[in-house]
Amino acid sequence: MKVLVWWSAADWSTADVARGYYNAFSRMVGCEVRKFPYNDWLRYHSHAMGMYVEEHPDRKDGNEELQSAVMQLASEKGLADAIRFDADVVIVTSGMGVHPDALYMLKRLGYTIVLLCTESPYDDEHHAYLAQFVDLVTV
Repeated sequence: MKVLVWWSAADWSTADVARGYYNAFSRMVGCEVRKFPYNDWLRYHSHAMGMYVEEHPDRKDGNEELQSAVMQLASEKGLADAIRFDADVVIVTSGMGVHPDALYMLKRLGYTIVLLCTESPYDDEHHAYLAQFVDLVTV
């Protein structure tokens, strides 16, 4: 079984959860595990978007739109990694910052998706929205 562990957006406690799942699946016989470092890709696209805003100061007012674009670009990299790895299951270790389009496309392509709601009860509204795109939700 091929498992893609989608790292959290944060580098603290939710990253510990991702690391725990990654390590557990890595020890399972017959399980090939790959990490998708979502936090790194968010940082990369945030930096690139910051450079863009420096060159286009008139775009500073569209901050919410730019943040959504950063999340979408980073999330689409996770979609590409799942396809390239040919994952059997994608475990999203934190819904925070994950763009729903990536989960929607993974679902449309037939991937099994697990969402760990590590921000519950603080982000339950977002979790409830993302739940429609996944196969299993756990808190």
